[in-house]
Amino acid sequence: MKKFFMSCVVVVVALFLGFTTYYFVANKEHISLAQESSAIKLNVGDSLMFDDIIKHDLPNAGTVFGVDFSVEGVISYDASTKTFTATKVGSAVVTITPSNAKYGPFVLNATVGDGSSAEYPYYIRTAQELTYIGASGSNLTINMNYELIADIYLTNTTWTPLASGVDAGYTATFNGGNHIIYDMTVNSGNKAGFFAKVGANGVVKGIKFVNATLSGDFTYAGIVAAENQGTVSLCYVTDSNITNGNGATGGIVGYSVFSQYDNGALSARVGMCGVENTNITAGGDIGGIVGCNNGSIVENCYAALNSVNGSTTAYFGGIVGNNKGYSSTYTKASTIYKSHASAKLVADTKAAAGIVGRNTDASSSAKNVFVQNVFAMETNNFVGTTTSALSSEIVKVTVEDLKNPTTYQTWDFNSVWKMGENYADINFKMPYTTKISESIIFTETIYPDPKPSNPSQPSQPSTPSTPSTPITPGSTVVGETLTASNIFLALKEMHDNPNSGKIYTFTTSFTVNLATAPSGYTCADLFPLGTKEKPFTCQIYPSASQTITFTNLSVNGKDYASFFGYMGRGATVNGINITGANIVGSTSTNAAVFAANVENGATLANCSAVTATVSGYNNVAIVVGNNSGTLISIEANSGILNTNGNVNAGVLVGLNSGSITSCTAINNTVNPSGQGSFGGVTGYNQGAVSACTVSSLFINGSNVANIYAGAVAGQNNGTIYNTIVQDCNVEVSTSHAIAKAAGVTAYNSTTGVISKASVYSTEVTGYYVGGLTAINSGSITKSTAGINHQGKLSGIYVGGLTSINQTGGKIDNCLVGTQLVTMQGSQKTCGFAYKLETNSNINNCFTYAIFSGNHGDKACDTDTPFRHFWANGIWQNTIGYEMGNITNSIMCNISKVDIYGNGIIPPGLDGSIKDIQVTEAEAKGSDNWAKFYTNGFNFDSVWNRVNGQFLTLK
Repeated sequence: MKKFFMSCVVVVVALFLGFTTYYFVANKEHISLAQESSAIKLNVGDSLMFDDIIKHDLPNAGTVFGVDFSVEGVISYDASTKTFTATKVGSAVVTITPSNAKYGPFVLNATVGDGSSAEYPYYIRTAQELTYIGASGSNLTINMNYELIADIYLTNTTWTPLASGVDAGYTATFNGGNHIIYDMTVNSGNKAGFFAKVGANGVVKGIKFVNATLSGDFTYAGIVAAENQGTVSLCYVTDSNITNGNGATGGIVGYSVFSQYDNGALSARVGMCGVENTNITAGGDIGGIVGCNNGSIVENCYAALNSVNGSTTAYFGGIVGNNKGYSSTYTKASTIYKSHASAKLVADTKAAAGIVGRNTDASSSAKNVFVQNVFAMETNNFVGTTTSALSSEIVKVTVEDLKNPTTYQTWDFNSVWKMGENYADINFKMPYTTKISESIIFTETIYPDPKPSNPSQPSQPSTPSTPSTPITPGSTVVGETLTASNIFLALKEMHDNPNSGKIYTFTTSFTVNLATAPSGYTCADLFPLGTKEKPFTCQIYPSASQTITFTNLSVNGKDYASFFGYMGRGATVNGINITGANIVGSTSTNAAVFAANVENGATLANCSAVTATVSGYNNVAIVVGNNSGTLISIEANSGILNTNGNVNAGVLVGLNSGSITSCTAINNTVNPSGQGSFGGVTGYNQGAVSACTVSSLFINGSNVANIYAGAVAGQNNGTIYNTIVQDCNVEVSTSHAIAKAAGVTAYNSTTGVISKASVYSTEVTGYYVGGLTAINSGSITKSTAGINHQGKLSGIYVGGLTSINQTGGKIDNCLVGTQLVTMQGSQKTCGFAYKLETNSNINNCFTYAIFSGNHGDKACDTDTPFRHFWANGIWQNTIGYEMGNITNSIMCNISKVDIYGNGIIPPGLDGSIKDIQVTEAEAKGSDNWAKFYTNGFNFDSVWNRVNGQFLTLK
């Protein structure tokens, strides 16, 4: 009997191996992305080979590739030479579709730059290219915009700081892209750092330095910049050494100073930067972050130094060596906000203090500002010499205390900080948004941190209301008071001199009917207020919670068609409502109700747009066409957005690279008539969307082929956090493979982060459809795609979380509780994802979706054949690559459909598929959620469980 049993086993194994051998002989071909990232970044004129993008192993002679572009002319493809060429500045989505349906489509974002703007920079790949910047005879000038797209090694060379000898310094944007510069050495000159000087309006961000060395006798020395008059953010220094004579010396910046202009300017800022395991030896002012801070802002930074050695003249502070107020034509206080410092060894200094070595106020009425800073050092001095700081705002703690999150009180652990092993670290993946507001006369008000919001159940959409207490610029000087009687004269003044920087306030609420304006003050005469050449830089805000309501705004066919046109740095608009607007944009610029463009450093807060109609061709929105600034508590209600051509269109913002916080979009309709990216918050997100609500949205794109549509964003390259979608309807074509739709964003790129997004009672229809994303290459955590089967996802390739989890895509602790409907005979509707590509993962997720429609009985967890199962090692060795994984996840198969899909492993042998199944009773706690515990579901801080109900996220 035993021999018979063993014979049967041998026969079964032989048949099984024979089957798999045949399968792989007949299916040798494999197609995948050849690069980790699905982003293509080229300079005008650059070329890229097809094989550098797509890896094609053992190609089948019959396989051909279709190449489609969302925008023609930006990048071209020559099939005969298999070459992509960047032809002009711009961005486009490239879709590569193999004829072998087992693979693809592969969706990539292509950006072509020339350095003319921060959006389209010149891309730097090598150390040699870096040395060309500002060099004699080079076409890479010091005032161009740059971005690193590779790590740089400066080994065995001596670095000449950028902008050396340039009085104005570097005044454009240099984005390090979180890449690393290794082994930088500076040993000559009078200003030592990667930059000699960052000038006013200059921005340097996202650079990491490892093993940098500054050694000499410098006026100023800092690893990132010797001198700063602009913004340095998201920079990190580790394992480095600085030796200086008597000049100001800092781990990040040597000397950060306010820059005086006739009409004012914003402060110099150093924000969200960190220094670790670094040694500083100097004879002057020494700061872990900034050596000397003069009328400047240091916020959300940390320094964990290895050693500090000074002299009898050296003043050392854990964050700033010398913190002094600026006093000249303007008086300007310095600010140090929510930063922490520690040092293992501090020796031979004249004075050493936890945060500031010495402190001098600009005047008795302009005292330097300290907010909730902590340090862990031997010294008991929190600020040396003269101080106006309260001891409660600078607290000495122990090294062990730094490991405890409660030490940091109200610090922002959503978008700024994260807990590391030994102390709070900066979350360098998040965008930098300053926490400090200031008026044109340079007096600051510290914004209170918003209360954390983490709803576990849908919230009800708000109704239009008057704005809450405004976030004011904090000026103690009252500007011109706006009234119903002088409003048209004031608007005319703003139109003629939009960049005057003048302050306007109002003390009563009133309504202005623009259709009944006096002669010479019509909409055609007044709007827009500001252009790119003369941006709007004034400030408008109420004395308390008053509002001004403008009705019947009409702007037709003008450049920057909107109310405020082009809002420049320093502009603040607060407490304005616009009702019944009709905006028609030109074919060459952006269009919106409030502003066609909001630049970095401009703020729009506590404003609403009601019953507006906007039509445009570029970056189009109800509120702001292109936002690089700050939007807070904005509402768009009952608006209609009509687009033409290829656009980025969103209810609140068309293209966003700034921040959108606590904003609401209610009962709006988006009508695309051409291709592009469309969303209920923003069409294309490169910045941060936080604590926003979208309800009763209708994206009417069922007849549009090349479209990305999401209830929050069409495409996401930035961060979407704590955002609610409710009672929305997103429709794109079901007959075109380049039509993609989702409950949050159609495409989440490699840099995209989605966290705590909740989608309720929402219907999404399209070709590639996902409850959270249609295509995911980034990170998604703690997000919900429907509860209690309210809502519906319908399409050809449908996934409860995402249709395609591309290479590198990670989804953790997410929930699917919606309905999944197959269309047109598709068998590709899956509880988690239709396709899992190489090195993608779905972990600790739960789906209890209902399946229906054509062939609804053929649904499954995923349609990808090679899941993570017991024989994974065998298949990896056999086929030469590993497919994506579903790990520690649970599927409740309420519909009792075929959970195996097209997976090639026979059901009896695929142990991982058995592992993820539970009955409805088990999913509702009949066995105390035993399988959820076994698979590591976190019921303490992530998942809610109530007996008799499906799990929800906290």
